[in-house]
Order: sequence, then structure tokens, then C-alpha cells
Amino acid sequence: MIFAQAFLKFSAFGVTMALLVLLIRDGRRLSVFPYAVLLLLALSCLLLTTGHTSIAINPPWAIPLRLFDIFSIVFVWWFALALFEDGFKLRWIHYLGAICYGLILAFDRTAYYGFHDGWLPNMAYLSTAIAVLMMLQIGWVALVGRQDDLVEARRRMRVRFAISLGLLIIVTSMMERLAKPLGYSPFLSMLVIYAVSLLLGLWAILWLTRLQAESLDFLAAHEKSPAPSITESSDYQRLIHFLEIEKGYRDNNLSIGKLAEAIDLPPHQLRQLINQGLGYRNYTAFLNHFRLQDIKQALADPQQIKTPILTIALDAGFSSLAPFNRAFKEAEGLTPTEFRKQALEQGR
Repeated sequence: MIFAQAFLKFSAFGVTMALLVLLIRDGRRLSVFPYAVLLLLALSCLLLTTGHTSIAINPPWAIPLRLFDIFSIVFVWWFALALFEDGFKLRWIHYLGAICYGLILAFDRTAYYGFHDGWLPNMAYLSTAIAVLMMLQIGWVALVGRQDDLVEARRRMRVRFAISLGLLIIVTSMMERLAKPLGYSPFLSMLVIYAVSLLLGLWAILWLTRLQAESLDFLAAHEKSPAPSITESSDYQRLIHFLEIEKGYRDNNLSIGKLAEAIDLPPHQLRQLINQGLGYRNYTAFLNHFRLQDIKQALADPQQIKTPILTIALDAGFSSLAPFNRAFKEAEGLTPTEFRKQALEQGR
């Protein structure tokens, strides 16, 4: 058992370190880079401090490492969200989840090392519940965002990634928590973690060496700028005519299927046209470009000064005020009210 642990443990650690070096060398500009680095560092701490005492770093040196690897699940959560949400930024809910999860596990971990009696033995089960909720959110984001995703490689990966990662975290967490109540060796759960970490690390290294580091953001050369000849294609002309002349974007239920039908183009070809030809990675962001242009013209029009902003937003195709305000602020750096005031003052 110890030999098997040592083999899997140090193999997984070596692969993790190699992956970290590759990321630092090639992936520093990627949006997922900080979350991937944090995840790999936390996983390294976990690998170094767990398993049989003869092959692990032991206290007191293990204590700070074990307190850091508490956040492994949190970093998985952040990394997955950054992978699937373009422009992802940490918000208060992500920090709150990290703090709650970290405090609960820190209490459990420090009790394990004898700093106190651990008078709340069921706290560990609460941390497992929080971890499951994090994985469920990853699954939700992956599934709900799939329809809007224009990056074909990411569309294919969404469900597989969410399901496999979610099952991995849930199974390993449950094995660790249930080892003692069910009477089997806790080293069994560590063997599973080591083996899976090794396999995932090898797969990730192949990903980064056979392809490009940009694979972590699902970027390709043709996505960085629109294709020069795209404006000459009949597909593009029909798309732009429907959106700019017919104002098709004003339909707040304009799915990619409905748009494809309106311009007589198969959905997969439409996704390819918008993504590879025009550089958009998200369908809603593509539609919002046209909607926001329409709204900005209306807000700058003195004749529409009495028209409520909500009415203008709904007429342009937004389904409610919250997503409109968020999209407008991200695009312009101003609230709609501030933009209208500034535009009207400049037009005098």
C-alpha cells in the first residue's frame, strides 16, 4: 500500500510541477492563469502533506501547507467559472464562499493537528456540502451557457468537464468523510486522489505541449481578429441586413436557432461565422453589440429625453433592466443615466 501511494503521489507531484512550469512559461496572459496557478499550488501542497507519514511532510512544516490546500476546491470552482465565463471576475459571492469554506475546514484541520478539541465534529460535513454546491454551480454554468457559446471546442467540453470534475470532487470528498464511519482505510481515498491527479495532470500537459497554452482559454489565431474577406460573403451580408436593417436584435427571444432560420443558414455555420469571422465568443454579447448601439443613439437623442431608460432597453431587445445595466456599464464604463446626461450636454 505504501509503495503504491509513493508511486502515485510523487508521480502526480512531478506532473503537477511540470504543468505549473508550462503555465508560467506560456500562459501568463491568459484570463484563467491566476486561478490555474493557485489550483496547482494547492494541489501540490495536498500531495506533499498527505499519505503515509513516511512519505509525507509532517508537522510543524505541514501545517501551513495543509491550511493552504484547504482552498483546493475553491480554486477548482474559480478556475472552472473563469474557463467558461468570458470576462469572469471574482465577486463578493465567490469571496464569501471561499471564506466560509476555508474557515470551516481550517477549524477541522487545526483540530486534527491538536490545537483544540474540535467541539464541532460535524463541521467537516458542512464543508463537503459547500463543495457540492460549488460543483453544482459549475455544472449549471456549463449547461446553461452552452447554447450561447460560440467557441465550438468549448461547447463540446462544457458538459464533459462539468460532469467529470463534479463527480471527482464529490466522490473524493465523500470517500474522505465516510472513511471512518464506514470502517475502511482513509489511505484508500488518498490513492484515488493521487491516481486521478496524475491522470488529469498528464492529460493537461499533453494539452499544453501538443497545442498552445491558449487552449486553456479556447483561443485560436482566427479568433483574434475578424477574417479580412468575411464582409464579402453572402452569409455575412444576410446576417448584417437582418440585424442592422430589419433590427432583428430587438426580439428578446432571438435564439441562435431563430437567427439561423431567419437568414437561411445552419446553426453550426452561423456560430462559425460569428466566432471565427467576427471574433465573438458569446452569442448574447454579439447581439448586445447591436442593441447597445441602438440604445446609445436613443439616449443621445434630445427628442427622446422623456422616454424612460427601461422602455428604451426593452425596445432594443433586453428582457429586463438588470442584464441591460450590467452590459451597458461593462461596455461604456458609465451607467445609462450618466451616459444620457453626458451625451445630451455634449450635443447642446
